[in-house]
This record gives sequence, structure tokens and C-alpha cells, in this order.
Amino acid sequence: MLLKHRTVKQIVIACIFFGFWISLGGLIYWATYTPPDALPPPPKTALPLQVIATKIIATTPGKGDLVGTLRNPNPNAGAVRFKYKFTISATNQNPQVVTGESFVLPSDQKYLTAFNNDIPTGATASLEISSTEWAFVDSGFAPPEIVLINKPTNIISGPTIDTFQLKGLLANQSNVDYTRVEVTVVGLDAQGEMIGVSKTFMGSFLSAERREFTAQWPLNKGEIVSDFKVVPEVNVFLPDAIQRRQGIQDIRDLQSVATPAGN
Repeated sequence: MLLKHRTVKQIVIACIFFGFWISLGGLIYWATYTPPDALPPPPKTALPLQVIATKIIATTPGKGDLVGTLRNPNPNAGAVRFKYKFTISATNQNPQVVTGESFVLPSDQKYLTAFNNDIPTGATASLEISSTEWAFVDSGFAPPEIVLINKPTNIISGPTIDTFQLKGLLANQSNVDYTRVEVTVVGLDAQGEMIGVSKTFMGSFLSAERREFTAQWPLNKGEIVSDFKVVPEVNVFLPDAIQRRQGIQDIRDLQSVATPAGN
């Protein structure tokens, strides 16, 4: 009986001893524990820009303008800069290449243009996009509010070809001043096909200001411009595109870090 009592006592003492050291080790571990660094957020990605259509618009014999219709499918990312390449192909002739750079805002559609190109008989055109640099924005981003408020048109008759002319009036309804505005105008026939294109630029365009512009293109005898689209654009991601005003939030303040990405 005495032996059994001693055994129980030894077991209790051993449990207390080991419990003490285990507890002490735990306290030391938690006192010196450093949590691992948090995993970085996954990199932001964007869907590639989409080429919807490419069109050759004949202007004079052997000459024509190129128009490419582009769509940005990303509501949270704009292309600060991208490269584009028109290729004019014709049978038994070397391809002609026209290159350039442009931009497109989130969820926007854009017309890329190249004017007065040599167009062989039976030529076709294609458009490629590359080297896209993205700028990711939050849900508060809003594009410039530049509104067409007047659009009188006129047909200037010529001996062999006419000229379609639009004298439009734009209003800057944004709360910011822009240093440069691109204005592209595309003319459509009754079937919605592009039959004319023009592009112009404006310098300083202040908030609440109204500015006139003129767009025109050659029009074959008998052709009718049933509708046209006026697309004013500002690359708000460039640091010199917008003039800040004290007390008014800049559109770029809603932009996060631009991330280069291939298209």
C-alpha cells in the first residue's frame, strides 16, 4: 500500500514538473513569436483590348483613310498608352504598315485613324494592338463630361466629289479644365457603314466653356450621311492632361498605380 502511494506521488510530481516546463516553453515561444509577413495582394490584371472592325474608306482614286474600331472591356482599367499597327494588304504587293500610339478609357470604345494612305485595288486592312500600359481605377472614376450641344451640317458641292462638313459645338460639363481634347467624327450611311472620318484637336478647354470645331471629309456623289458619331476624348491619366483647381478633386485622384502589361 505504501509502495502504491509513493508511485502515485511520483507520477503527480512528474506531471507537475513536465507541465511546468511545457508551460514555460509555451510562454517563451509566444513571447518571441513573430508572425509571418502577410502575402502580397495578387497583381491586378486586365482583359486585352478588342479590335471590333477595320475599315478602308476610299477618298480619291488610289487613296483612302483607315479606321479601326477598338473596345476596352475593362470597367476598372484604362489604357494609358498602347501601340497599334494598321496593315494594308493587296495581291502581289508588299504590305504597307502604318503605326501609332493612343489611349482608351475604362469601358470605352475608340476609333483609331490613319489618313491619306495609298490603297491598291482590292486591298484589305487589319489592325493589331500591342504594348498596353494599364491604369487601374476604383468605382468612383468618371470619364470627362464633354457634350455635343449643336451639330449643324452642310454639303459642299464639287465638280466630281462633294465634301461633308460638320460645325459642332462642344460643352465641357466636367469640374476640371483640360489641356488637350481629341475629337473624332465618323460618318455612317443608312446601313450603319462608315463612309467618312475626320479628326481634330482642341487646346485648353476650361470647365463650363463651349468650343466650336469643324470636321469634314470627301463624299462621293449620291452618298448620304445618315448619322455620325462625335467622340471627344481626353487621356486623363497623363499628368499634364488636366489643370488642377483648388478644392476640386482631380479625376486622376481616383486612379491607382499604372501597371505595364502586354496585350
